[in-house]
Amino acid sequence: MGEFMRTVKTLLVEREPALSELRRSLRSTAAGSGCCSVVEGPAGIGKTSLLRAAAEEAAALDLTVLEGRATELDSGVPLASLRAALGSLSHQAVSGPESAGNPLRLVDRLGDLIDRSAARRPLLIVLDDTHWADELSALVMRVLIPAVDSSPVMWLLARRPAFARGHAQDTADWLLREGALRLSLEPLSEQGVRTLCRRVLDAEPDASLLALAARTGGNPFLLDELLGTLLDTGQVTVEDGVATLTGDRLGDTFLSAVHHRLRDLSDEARQVLDAAAVLGKPFTVHEVSRLVGRSVPTVVRAVNEAIGAAILVAGQDVLRFRHDLVREALYHRLPGPVRHALHREAACVVRAEGATPTEVLEHVIRSAPPAAPPPRSDRGVPVPRADPDAPRHAPGPRAGGAAGGTAGRSTALAERAGAVPVPARPGAPAGLDADSGVDRLLGLAVALSAVGGTARPPAHPACPSAAGPRGAPANAGLLATHAHALLGSGDVVNADAVAASAVEAGVLTGDHAAVAVAAVARSTAARVTGNLTAALDHAASAVEASERTGEHPPARLPRLWRAAAHAAVDDFAAAERELARVTGDADPEGTWWPQPLWHRERADLRYAQGRLDDAAAEAETGFLACERLGVAPLGLPLLALSARIAVRRDDLAPARGYLRRADDLVGPGLTAHPEDLPFAKAVLRASLGQPAAALAAVAPVVERLPARVLLLTREPAAGPWLIRLALAADVPHVAGAVADALRGLAERNPDAASLRAAADQARALRVGDLKLFQQAVAGFRRASRPLALAAALVDLGTAELASGRRGGAVAALEEAARHYAECGAKRDLAAVQKVLRRLGAPRRCAAEPGGGDLGWSSLTQSELRVARLVAQGLTNREVAAKLHLSPHTVDSHLRHSFVKLGITSRVDLTRLVIAHDDGPGAAPSPPGAADSLTRQAEQHF
Repeated sequence: MGEFMRTVKTLLVEREPALSELRRSLRSTAAGSGCCSVVEGPAGIGKTSLLRAAAEEAAALDLTVLEGRATELDSGVPLASLRAALGSLSHQAVSGPESAGNPLRLVDRLGDLIDRSAARRPLLIVLDDTHWADELSALVMRVLIPAVDSSPVMWLLARRPAFARGHAQDTADWLLREGALRLSLEPLSEQGVRTLCRRVLDAEPDASLLALAARTGGNPFLLDELLGTLLDTGQVTVEDGVATLTGDRLGDTFLSAVHHRLRDLSDEARQVLDAAAVLGKPFTVHEVSRLVGRSVPTVVRAVNEAIGAAILVAGQDVLRFRHDLVREALYHRLPGPVRHALHREAACVVRAEGATPTEVLEHVIRSAPPAAPPPRSDRGVPVPRADPDAPRHAPGPRAGGAAGGTAGRSTALAERAGAVPVPARPGAPAGLDADSGVDRLLGLAVALSAVGGTARPPAHPACPSAAGPRGAPANAGLLATHAHALLGSGDVVNADAVAASAVEAGVLTGDHAAVAVAAVARSTAARVTGNLTAALDHAASAVEASERTGEHPPARLPRLWRAAAHAAVDDFAAAERELARVTGDADPEGTWWPQPLWHRERADLRYAQGRLDDAAAEAETGFLACERLGVAPLGLPLLALSARIAVRRDDLAPARGYLRRADDLVGPGLTAHPEDLPFAKAVLRASLGQPAAALAAVAPVVERLPARVLLLTREPAAGPWLIRLALAADVPHVAGAVADALRGLAERNPDAASLRAAADQARALRVGDLKLFQQAVAGFRRASRPLALAAALVDLGTAELASGRRGGAVAALEEAARHYAECGAKRDLAAVQKVLRRLGAPRRCAAEPGGGDLGWSSLTQSELRVARLVAQGLTNREVAAKLHLSPHTVDSHLRHSFVKLGITSRVDLTRLVIAHDDGPGAAPSPPGAADSLTRQAEQHF
């Protein structure tokens, strides 16, 4: 214990600034506001000691502390790293029956247990050596850690820099980009080295001792080990309070410490370092390449790895060791015969590189054993001359590399999402066997659709009716996924035909999974072409087929497409029911790739319902899920929707930011989602008063009408908006094309009230018929689409005014203002109010929720609902259950509320809720309600 305390004491030299930052974060967590900190630095720099000191500080603040360390062996055991850190919580999570056999359901339970633990007492979770974390733990941290902003949980991670990237390092980088606190530990200064020597030796070091200590490069661990070795071997004497060096032999303890520090490096990097240790002086890449007999590119990779591990330092033209004692330790650990052989080889290398005769002679002398006579031309170690083209005997991997070629973007995307395995045989589609589950098969299908034409597989003939049962199931699954690839490339007609063949083949052979996936493709194709009755029928068939697969639990993902079809015909209640049965959790195979799709459908539904703040939260959460899963292109529609919402809220700068991010994600082969980005860009440009530029942006969408009408089936009000835009840009033929497309849609879907209303509004805009405007208003009112209704009311008011009916115009515009206010559409509201002021109408519309930028009045209705439930002591998951939201969406609302209110904890939020709900004009609270809420908040933290 005394040795351990000495190490902790010494390694915290010059670490007070970092410890102060951690104290500040711990106090914030104790007050109810969560955070994440990442401590980084090379091995031996003091990360572990800093984490231990932070854990002691947390315990003093009465935080629950959970500590763990990732190891190199964790990579083969899913969730091993997090289980080590979460301890008892992980045991409780494993005990739940719903966690059996499903790692990500286990994670969902872990998140719930963390929330509950934090509700009782603030929590510090420490994970050392995060760079070793297994892939699943890294993914889970991407999900759990961002949720701490609104909970009293602090995550404290430590990692080393690494040349080789991996899931754990990528997660740490992503957390830092998302706002985690970075604490980079630097080598000790000259004064810090002196201080550490003084603490370890209990004496003032003399110049000779300081000179040796300086060769550790300020690495606390190496310096501590060096001083310990010198003390243990009697090479330091202390007289009159001054420590003097009497020897400079590097003992076995120090050599072992250096070896332990380099254990994480690859064999190639270790070999390069051995060669560099023999070269001694600052060296070049070519010298090392010749000495180890490897190509320059191979050596460059190894050198970069050593630089990333803070072993080597790059100068302008040469490389050197960061810590000279590390070089000496490596040199002395080489067996004598190996050192001699390398020196003989080095003599040839440095001479060929133009070294001085003195440098060459030094290697020649060191190439012979100490007792041997001076080397002559016919004596010495028989090492072949350095020739970069000659075969070498140095150990290393065989020539060649990974298997040629790479998986297509579709398979890579699906594998990233955990959807499908790599194909086991040439030509076999991944995962397409008779036992493939619906959700797993859909993973590949969605990946194919997302990357569009670049993933297009070769055409396959329809399954012949005479095909035997043995080969047909795989063919049905192949056809189903091929149909989705065709959808992504825009070939909707052939996609539907191939999907129909897949359904037929799957029905004949009992391959229900293929039938479900193919029916989903047919439902999508029907919505794209505007046949909503068929879209509903095919989606229902997909759900029915998935329930007949015998999976436990049954596949849920086809319900996403059924929800979209219900929303397209204005049946929002049915869409809600379908989405509630999906929930956006991990699927039965333990993957989370469905989350972006689930959040997209919810965001679109909330937008149609006029709940802009909820739609924005769903879109934000969905895109974060895409980033966590590494499938950001799937989030393009969410970014586009976020941009449109931002415009309606009059937040143009964020809107531009969303579209820039989307542009960054669009690659040359990404052909899916052709409506989303052009429409969003057009909305932004129109808001800037640029109708011609807006029309140019949306031209690719208009040109596909009437063959492709997905934009109009998703948002019927987009049609009248496009017509207004075309008329403003003086392009009447475009207005006519959009109106014709809407008329055809309404005729094919007579039960869709919103499509009929949009068609009436489109025709009214072109001919100025007041009755048609009134029919459009009535239709959108039946469809329960408040934003579309408000826009139709504005058109009606304009027409009323043109007819000289001021009273009717004011009534229509005032109702439009009320709807815009309730939806939070600040920009639209301001435009309507400007017209009303010009008409001299009294302002009767109350200020909309979220009307200000900061303060209580800036909170939206959704944020207020969440705040009031949080003030009652509910966790995010409990609030989500009450409001039928996802926990991530609740967290998004809380984070936005904290920013608007200028607070950092749930306790502060509770106090504000009490103050405003019991303030002047508020409904009276029951006796003792405020005290009760305060007590709940105190107990909560």
